[in-house]
Amino acid sequence: MKKFLFIIPQSPASSLTPFRRSLTEVSMWTLKNQTSSDWEALLIGEEEKTEGNLHYVRSPFKTKEEKLHFVVDRFLNARDLPEYFIRLDDDDLISPLVLDKVSRLEFDCYADHWHCFYDLSTGRISQQKRSWLPNTVIHKTEHALAEYGEYHYVVHSDLRRPHLLQNDHSKWWHQYYAGKKTIFAPKGNPFYIRVLSPTSYTASGGQYDHYLEKFGKWDSPVPEEYREYIDELKKIWIASFGNLNPAKKNILKSMIAKLKNYF
Repeated sequence: MKKFLFIIPQSPASSLTPFRRSLTEVSMWTLKNQTSSDWEALLIGEEEKTEGNLHYVRSPFKTKEEKLHFVVDRFLNARDLPEYFIRLDDDDLISPLVLDKVSRLEFDCYADHWHCFYDLSTGRISQQKRSWLPNTVIHKTEHALAEYGEYHYVVHSDLRRPHLLQNDHSKWWHQYYAGKKTIFAPKGNPFYIRVLSPTSYTASGGQYDHYLEKFGKWDSPVPEEYREYIDELKKIWIASFGNLNPAKKNILKSMIAKLKNYF
């Protein structure tokens, strides 16, 4: 059977409000509900422990990029590697059926051609076809750890050529996989869903409604395999920000400020 390894840079503990913790719990719920048992996940953060298939690894680094480099470097000389690597953010959703599906396929990369987004503030889904690969795909290990792209400072003063998994997905991955065997998930059954909200630092550059316009039309149906998770996210949002009074607006601003140094 094929083995899959998820690499999940965790948000810093200093930025984890009860709301943000709830999003992570739903994300981990989608992992734990995988119909395949042939996977493990490394969560790169501030503690060391194991809970079933979830292995928490302490890292001296703070940013997503540094945590990713830290864990990839651990595998460069490892002997017992999984067949596939998957990078996942700790607030996004993964199809609980996907590993069972792809375990019967042969591919270099499995990805969504129609990128799928869920907005917490409106409860709507958008799917947008893009020319580049999303942040979360299934990489065959030989490709995930292949050196590729421009030389740059990987961590602080460490100038080197990065491995594919450490590269900017929107710039390099589609170039690398050109001519290789990439299988795309059906539009109605996306591999993963990126969760958006006005609480995220990446959405804080301007008015949130203008930010959402970048993601296409918000009129796609909820994929059936994600329904229970979307329903839970709706409950979390309503409980936290359903009545966006001045006090809750200040909470949003505080959350965004705490995340600033993580990106």
